[in-house]
Amino acid sequence: MAEVVIMPKQGQSVESCIITELKKKTGDSVKKGDVLFTYETDKASFEEVSPIDGVLLACLYEEGDEVPVLENMMVIGTSGEDITTLLGDTHKMIQQTKDEQADAGKIETDLVDSKVPDLKQVAGVLLSPVTDELFISPRAKKLAEKEAVDFTRIAGTGPQGRIIEKDVVSHLQERPRMTPLAKKLAVQEGMQPQSAGTGLAG
Repeated sequence: MAEVVIMPKQGQSVESCIITELKKKTGDSVKKGDVLFTYETDKASFEEVSPIDGVLLACLYEEGDEVPVLENMMVIGTSGEDITTLLGDTHKMIQQTKDEQADAGKIETDLVDSKVPDLKQVAGVLLSPVTDELFISPRAKKLAEKEAVDFTRIAGTGPQGRIIEKDVVSHLQERPRMTPLAKKLAVQEGMQPQSAGTGLAG
């Protein structure tokens, strides 16, 4: 019998979580204990594992989506099993929301295209207020500050372009390695590392 995997509730004050990575996709075989997806709250990152052996029959959200806690996330069962009753109206509501967002995005694009761009738009300057708490999760901001990362230069992949922890980690993987002393000085002075290091092995 198919089983629904929900978005766990991590703490009394947590109302939603952001999916940082989907480890399995629809149609994949899974074993009990396999990691299905990773997600983050404002304070920590977590992994959700499969409760049973089976096949991933449905995945209702995508990476970067902000999912309400206790909401249906995935369905695991046997291949060909009817899961209509398990999904209920959830899948329909999600699709309707995505369609509405797509329509809203198209209208906004049409409005922007109808205006004469100013000099900043022509120059390609990003105008989004990325320093606002809305555009970077607290956990991502904490990591960025710890690693002396200028998060205003990072493109967010979370909801509405929000910067999440995964975005900061990806940025760090592309950045030259820093010694503990260099990192400490960068944090204290607000400096950013050079594109290439001058020490051994960069």
